[in-house]
Formats: sequence, structure tokens, C-alpha cells
Amino acid sequence: MKTPAFATFRSLSFLFVALISGGLGAVAQAQLQQVSSTPYDRQMTPVRNILEQRTQGNGDISLTELNSYMRELRSIPYQYSLNWKTPEQVQSEFKADCKAKAIALYSILKQRGVGDVRLVIGMRTKRSKITHAWLEMDQNGKTYLLDPTYYNRIRTLSDERRGNYVQNYAYEDGKKFRI
Repeated sequence: MKTPAFATFRSLSFLFVALISGGLGAVAQAQLQQVSSTPYDRQMTPVRNILEQRTQGNGDISLTELNSYMRELRSIPYQYSLNWKTPEQVQSEFKADCKAKAIALYSILKQRGVGDVRLVIGMRTKRSKITHAWLEMDQNGKTYLLDPTYYNRIRTLSDERRGNYVQNYAYEDGKKFRI
């Protein structure tokens, strides 16, 4: 089956933009539009202080150490909660959904001084009926996917099939973004 010319051109155009922008992560980051509010702000009240933490210093974390945190959070049994849980609640209840696992990891990374990490709310796949929460971290020219609900190790966004991890909103260093 022959590929239509416009599809090939569109693919090549995207690849060209990605290459001159420094990779796919840079293209995704350019799509962040700062907003004053999101539809999730009211329900995120219990974790607002964590989301407003600004990164202090230039803390580095090894990928091995990061994978250790991922494994620890992945081992916590999944239990959906309508409300956002604090990391302290996750630790005491030892049950968490995607929101709680993502915010716990976000808190750990911010306390360690790791920058360029954002909490993302979106859809796990294009066909998802419910929202999902995960983290993305830019480091060494790559955008890493940190999703302790599904994975016990970090992945790069380029590891994912196209159409997975559809981003809607992000929170980073006290700022809110529409994607």
C-alpha cells in the first residue's frame, strides 16, 4: 500500500521540527501555555503547597535512584480516591491512585532539588475515558516519563507508542499550564 504524499510530508515536517528544536521533548515543552487556573484547581487544595514548591538549587538525581523511588511507589496497592492524597496519607494508608503516586514522587523530587519536573494530568491513551496523572522530567536533553502507577522504572516519552500519554494540563514550580 502506497503512503499518501501529504502523510509523508507531514511526518517529515514533524521530524525536521523535532530535530532543529533539540528533540521531541523540546517540541512538547514548547506547547506549554501558562494559564491562571485549571479545572482541577479546586480539588487539588490538599496538595497545593506541594505544587507551589519552587525548586531550590540544582539537585541531580541518578536514574538508578529515581528507579528505586518508582519501584517503591509502584509496589503500593492501587486504590482510586476521589480526593487528592498527600504523600503523608499515601505513606500511612499504603494505598494510592495515580494522583497520589504522582504527587508523592513530585514531592520527593522537589525536596531533593530536582528541577524541570512537572505533574501532568491527561489521558493514558487516546481512547481513555478517565484522566490520569503522571510526571515528566527533562534531563540530559531527554524528556522522561515517570508513571509509578503503570511502571516500576522510568521511560522516555519516545519509548511510548504514539497516542499514549495525552497531556492536558501541567503544574511546575507553582505555575499552571494548558498543553
